Amino acid sequence: MAPSTSTPDSNKEFNEGLLTYLRAAIAQFLANGTGISPPVLPPKPKSNHQTVSHQQNKLSTIDSYTPEKKIIVKNSWATIARKGHQAKETVKYTKSFESDERLFLRLPKDQEWRLLAPCSIREAVSSHLKYSPTDIIHIRRTATGFALTAKDKDTRFRLLDGSVAHSVQNVKLEPASDLVTYHIATVPVAIASVNKKVLVTNSMLEAEIKRVTHSSPTSVRPLGKVKLGAPYQSWLAHFPRSQAPRPGFRLFDESGVAIIHKPHQPLQQCKRCLDFHPTRGCSRAPACGNCSSTMHDISECKALTRCRNCGGPHRSDNRICLARPTRSGPINKEQSSKID
Repeated sequence: MAPSTSTPDSNKEFNEGLLTYLRAAIAQFLANGTGISPPVLPPKPKSNHQTVSHQQNKLSTIDSYTPEKKIIVKNSWATIARKGHQAKETVKYTKSFESDERLFLRLPKDQEWRLLAPCSIREAVSSHLKYSPTDIIHIRRTATGFALTAKDKDTRFRLLDGSVAHSVQNVKLEPASDLVTYHIATVPVAIASVNKKVLVTNSMLEAEIKRVTHSSPTSVRPLGKVKLGAPYQSWLAHFPRSQAPRPGFRLFDESGVAIIHKPHQPLQQCKRCLDFHPTRGCSRAPACGNCSSTMHDISECKALTRCRNCGGPHRSDNRICLARPTRSGPINKEQSSKID
């Protein structure tokens, strides 16, 4: 049976040559017998199979080096939840300490300057120190008086040097204190020695702090009031910022751990409209501190005392005000409706 010629084009020439060789060999064998050597087999033709396979290999290698296409994955709940559980790198920001350049005008409670407006304080300070009002660019009311901001450092030093003139009127102008305050809780009120009990005083506490921390505080004072017969008491110790020790020390081997004192923010009541919000930025009409009227000042008031917030027969800054916020926050609408 003759080989089929229905092969791919790459082997067609080879098959035709093979058929020609077989026909010639069979014809010669029938004519002459087996003693005659067969004709020489024609060389195998160069087929395109190798070139095609080589090209396919090249294409496969090229395809293997082709860059992968980026698969765009749309946001889904799974991807969002997976990203939410990833731990984010915590970046630590070092906050640089900025020195307080303000000057504080300390006024006693019965000082007549406490009733003056900030602009009047600027004129009074300028006239007493004989400086221009433009040297003080900002004045803000504080709990102990006023805070002044000078236009530059030279003016600030000159105001401090000339502040001796204020001592005549019992007024002090001093810079901001650069102190760190530590809160030391459960300090024993008295220490039991071999013979007797010794009450803890300021000098004893300062000596104990110096022994433990190797740095002397500028001042120490008790915090709050102590009930009669209480065994412990809290103290506050003030250190210069450059010499402040690390927190965590104990006194007399039995006190609480010293921590940096963070005073509770007092209740802010506007001194302008007598409502419970910061005074800074308030643009409401000033109210009388006695009758809460906005038509006159407290120095000209002749009406009965009335609270602006709850309407009771007391001043608006009195602690018995029913609308006064508590530690849990301001009153709600139901409570305010009951007050009305």
